[in-house]
Amino acid sequence: MAINGRNVFVNLPTNGKEKMVKTQKDGKPSDYVNNVRIQVDDIEKARAIADAFRHLIRQCN
Repeated sequence: MAINGRNVFVNLPTNGKEKMVKTQKDGKPSDYVNNVRIQVDDIEKARAIADAFRHLIRQCN
């Protein structure tokens, strides 16, 4: 989780930092990345999202 001014972000890195997430910029395909960043409007929502992803990831292992 990262806080930048009024913005709160949940960072979701890929396993092994592999570039496997396809991105778009201005509606056009862009490069693959190894991190997804979700912006939310408060820290409690960010914590809930991070906890949900942790739970889901544990279910996959």
